[in-house]
Amino acid sequence: MADIKFGTDGWRGIIADDFTFDNVRRVAGAISSYVLKHENSKNGVVVGYDTRFASQRVSREASEVLAGAGIPVILASDYSPTPAISYAVKTRGAAGGVVITSSHNPWNWNGVKFKAKFGGSATPAIMKVIEDELHAGAMPNGQKAGIQEADLKPPYVEAICRFADLDSIAKAKFKFIIDSMHGSGRGVLAKIFSDHGIEHIAIRQDLNPLFPGINPEPIEPH
Repeated sequence: MADIKFGTDGWRGIIADDFTFDNVRRVAGAISSYVLKHENSKNGVVVGYDTRFASQRVSREASEVLAGAGIPVILASDYSPTPAISYAVKTRGAAGGVVITSSHNPWNWNGVKFKAKFGGSATPAIMKVIEDELHAGAMPNGQKAGIQEADLKPPYVEAICRFADLDSIAKAKFKFIIDSMHGSGRGVLAKIFSDHGIEHIAIRQDLNPLFPGINPEPIEPH
């Protein structure tokens, strides 16, 4: 049995090595136990995922564990940027959020992040409780709750459009390059700019979980 350690935001591992469906279920069980004991579980948990290998299927597995514990699940119907999941947690008043992603890690990694009920990264104290539940083998069962799929990107995009002064950006006549690095933000900013007449060139927008030639991290080497 893999020794799962939580780091920043959650747990990451190498796909088919320590990042397995069994270990994801273990982590989801620990999160379920935390939510049941320390949050209003009836408010449900939002679950999202990125463009990495098997992220969609893994998100379904995690959702089944949460629902099996009696926690309602709002499952993203498509890959979504992590901030869209955080926004959904906050605006829906959810008990927390789970994101299947490995952020900037290489293509052969994946992970599970937990977002607290305020939408941001869970505090170290919260992660310690979840890690303790994991080591205790927590896998709660209850009356199975529902899994409701929802497109979580449009509300997030609308919030961005309300927050940013897109008209002023358009009037400035700047030309932008949008590099989504094949990630879950692909197409989002390009559509916002297109809808508001902001000149741009979009690169690396195709869906490619190999992230060819790069890690999906916006630093100079990539």
